[in-house]
Amino acid sequence: VAIAEDFRGRGIGSHALRFGGQLLLKDWPTVKKNIAHIKTDNSASLKTFLKAGYENHGIVDYEGHTCIEMVLMR
Repeated sequence: VAIAEDFRGRGIGSHALRFGGQLLLKDWPTVKKNIAHIKTDNSASLKTFLKAGYENHGIVDYEGHTCIEMVLMR
């Protein structure tokens, strides 16, 4: 997820993540959770996902990369 530099810091990213997550869970009832993997040094993304309602499920290895796993549950 990327927001153009001129528009960062306005809450657009967290709004888009929250809205997109809600649509996903509404339109696909068999989906139980949405998982995102964030680089451990990307504090801005971590903050954005938390603000959007995702839960921090800790550090995981994802495809050979150490990441923070963020989960949006139904």
